[in-house]
Amino acid sequence: MRISQKAFNEIVRENIEDFEYPVEEAIQEAIKEAKLQGYDVSGILQTVNAVMLDDDAVELLIARVKEADSLLEAADVVNQAFPVPDYEMLKPTVVSVLLDKISEQSTVEEQSALIRILISLVSDDSIDCINSDKLLSLLLNGVQSTDSPLRLSALKCLHTFLPQCEAISNSLCDRGLIRCLVRLLNSDSEEELLWVLKCFVDLDKNASDERVHLQRIRAITENEGIFDTCMDLYSRFASSRAAQLHLNRFVTVVAKSNSVCETLESLHILDALQRQFTLLTEEHSEEEASLLVSLFQLAGTLGFADKLKLPLFEMMKSVLPSLLPRYRENPVVMASLCNCLTTVCLRRKETYPVLVETFQMHRVCLECLQRFPDNGTLHRACYGLLRCLVQNCHECEAYLVKNGLLEVLEADKKKGLGQMVQQMRIALKSVDLNA
Repeated sequence: MRISQKAFNEIVRENIEDFEYPVEEAIQEAIKEAKLQGYDVSGILQTVNAVMLDDDAVELLIARVKEADSLLEAADVVNQAFPVPDYEMLKPTVVSVLLDKISEQSTVEEQSALIRILISLVSDDSIDCINSDKLLSLLLNGVQSTDSPLRLSALKCLHTFLPQCEAISNSLCDRGLIRCLVRLLNSDSEEELLWVLKCFVDLDKNASDERVHLQRIRAITENEGIFDTCMDLYSRFASSRAAQLHLNRFVTVVAKSNSVCETLESLHILDALQRQFTLLTEEHSEEEASLLVSLFQLAGTLGFADKLKLPLFEMMKSVLPSLLPRYRENPVVMASLCNCLTTVCLRRKETYPVLVETFQMHRVCLECLQRFPDNGTLHRACYGLLRCLVQNCHECEAYLVKNGLLEVLEADKKKGLGQMVQQMRIALKSVDLNA
């Protein structure tokens, strides 16, 4: 007969309270006692975390972490206790206790152990509670360490923290995090480079205040030679899809002004994009789709610069014949493509007839709306491009009028996007897009 977890935990507590056994010994004695009584203990959680669920046990866990002779010993105690749902509320306290044990004398091994624990312990709910000087120093020291494994662990930890807590991001930026990350762009390690680029994108995503957002971009772009470094990285890691993808995302973050775009153009950023497009294979994989989305997002951002619009449009013309047939059924790729074309073609009226007559993009957009009636992101992207096509190309306007769709497309001006989506969904049911 198998003993229940509750009954087993009760035996452990009796051993602690009545016989004053240490927790680990109390567990082992409980196992022996249960077996002597004929119980099957297989499947029973036999670790400290399984039995220490009352207030006294919680205090005992904290005490054991505090009293550990070294950070490594404390880390071992914590690793035994987590992850367990019952201890979620303890995480900030445990992290604080661990951080209190760090010092200038802590070894690289100890710092690495602590950072690994931080990655596993910190959650959305607890991270705001541990924005301490010791945490910030630990991460910054780790990023600047000459020890590669420690540096990599610190970058991974940053990638865990930065998207979750803007306060920590602001504090780290105030202490020079961006300068540290810029220096690491020169790393010879592709793995390290990927984590650095991810951290840059994280900093962009969590800046809720526009002023802070611009400050962070300025802190990146003011570094002398930063764009030369980017172009060098495109060349050095030309065969790595992962590196190209994250470089695209990083450059998309910083390329948000005409001056930056023109600097990138002088460094032949379009050549880097063209190389990536030509390297795309016939393989329709998730990895390739992600790379393609990053390319369209970067091209769309560069497309805000008037000087780059026509070169980018020529590039789009060269790749659309092969990409459209393969990705028409991928809503993420199609949304990013429509957004890209909307930006690149803006204020260049000569481009719209080409999109309609050569690539039938008005039908492509309607087909996407028909195929994915509930995808809001795709709808916004398709409607944005359709409006541009209607306003600048008579053939597109005539097609929509013929099929009774023009009035529906313009409905959101009076009734809002939501109602227009509903009307378009109904209207498209009676339209044969292949006719």
